[in-house]
Amino acid sequence: MSKLGLCVALTLALTPLHAGCSTASGNRSDAAKTATNDAWLGTARAATGSPQSVFDVQLDAETTSPEAPGKSHFLHLAGTWTFTKVSGGAGRQVLAQLQLSRLELSDDHALPVGKDKYKRRIQTEFERTVLFDLNDRGAVVGMHAPRDLVSTALGGIRMLASSFQLTAPPTGADGSWTAREQDASGTYNAEYRALGAHGITRTKTAYTELPTPEPDSAPVKYEIRKSETRFELLPSGAITSSTGSESVLLDDGEGALPPLEMNSHFRIARKADTTQRELPEQRARLLALPARALSSTPDPEAQTYEIDLVKAASGTRIDDILGDMARTDPERGQGDAHAFRRLTAALEAAVRIDEDAEQAALARSEAGQPYTAEVLSALARSNRPEALLRVAKLLQTSQRISPEVRARTLMALSTNASATQPIVRAIEALSTDPAIGDGAVLGLGALCFRLQHTNPPLSQEIYEALAARLDRAQTIEQTELALRALGNAGNSAALPRLERYLASEEPKLRAVAVGSLRRLEGPNVDALLARVAENDKQEAVQDAVRSVLSARKD
Repeated sequence: MSKLGLCVALTLALTPLHAGCSTASGNRSDAAKTATNDAWLGTARAATGSPQSVFDVQLDAETTSPEAPGKSHFLHLAGTWTFTKVSGGAGRQVLAQLQLSRLELSDDHALPVGKDKYKRRIQTEFERTVLFDLNDRGAVVGMHAPRDLVSTALGGIRMLASSFQLTAPPTGADGSWTAREQDASGTYNAEYRALGAHGITRTKTAYTELPTPEPDSAPVKYEIRKSETRFELLPSGAITSSTGSESVLLDDGEGALPPLEMNSHFRIARKADTTQRELPEQRARLLALPARALSSTPDPEAQTYEIDLVKAASGTRIDDILGDMARTDPERGQGDAHAFRRLTAALEAAVRIDEDAEQAALARSEAGQPYTAEVLSALARSNRPEALLRVAKLLQTSQRISPEVRARTLMALSTNASATQPIVRAIEALSTDPAIGDGAVLGLGALCFRLQHTNPPLSQEIYEALAARLDRAQTIEQTELALRALGNAGNSAALPRLERYLASEEPKLRAVAVGSLRRLEGPNVDALLARVAENDKQEAVQDAVRSVLSARKD
């Protein structure tokens, strides 16, 4: 296992999120009868609205190694967890949001920003809303979460969900049943047993399938030393509390990595049941994101924060970073291009992970100080919408920034998947700018493509605006610009519009329309390109076809 894979395991391995295929055995009990597939939610307190339940939560998780006594990687949290039912039927969905009153983290990764800033950032991440998909037995079968939800928080939320989840017994089950379930480490067997009228225990017994090891690495072995959860139920079958603990040993069996012991203890207790207003917008925003398997590894975006901490290991003071950049600038005599690139990456990381660094960078860019281009590009790659909006506004108003730097900053801004609607509006306002207006239109297309996975509704909104721009274009130049922007957008709905221009009388527009097919997927696009290659012998069109086909192979 690589070091990166091990870090993921440290964060996520204690996340037994159950998607059970169960078999029943034993004597039927009252607890088995009353366990429900909506065990998280209590009775609504009003005739209209969505049932909502609030729980007190406490989680303590720690990873240690026998080879490093006295050192540990730990997470301790307490607060409330609110569940809101947003849909019923076989495909039920529940919004979940934490509010933390206590958060303690090992500070081994907090050095660049300081422990307090690190903890504030991670707490904010923990409190982002997620959406769980539940099957007809109440098992969590998918989780919709922001792709950039920091992996530390993602792992903690999954850990809580695993601790709290109760898969109801299948039809005909008696006092005990078994399940084949999944967590972040793999597939394992679990045993459920009813305890009287209102109690159930769940025990994880052994892993049966583990992830395929990375090339040239030994598989990691997971030994379950202890794993038991006790559920107390209300007469309705809803969970009143869940308590338990787990201990797992990880070992690669070759001594290449030290063995790791991961221990967790948790308690979740019902606090209140109420009724919440409908939340269609919040649900729609999360539902537009893909449902990830609960055993899946984090998206690359989720690991960016931890990587940024490493990049900014020497600190996040903007003046210090820029001073080092001046000393290593390859354009200033005896510079060091490699060191300069490393410092540029550190600058970008600093403004993403440290709000004080972000504010200092904004002040320097507004004052037009040296390295404004690098500072603005770093800010344009921030994941904070407030910073991105200030950058977009600065491009509109500043008289101190050269057209070249404005164009470079706009390009960085247009590839940022954290952009929100106000930022899109600010870029749209730049489309009439005589110096960078065309770049703003093309940038909107690029942003449309980036947002397809992180904010599909906003991506669709941008696409419709670009399609309308093409429909109202009156000159060859306006048409070419709109076609290129739609090509950047990569929205398959554009195919009929682009196809019309493949028959244009203008060879230039036909070539541009071909180029705009490069990001569209599907066999229809491939067949269309083949027909154009066969029938349109204009050199510019043939060059465009070859370029698109080459790009689609990569």
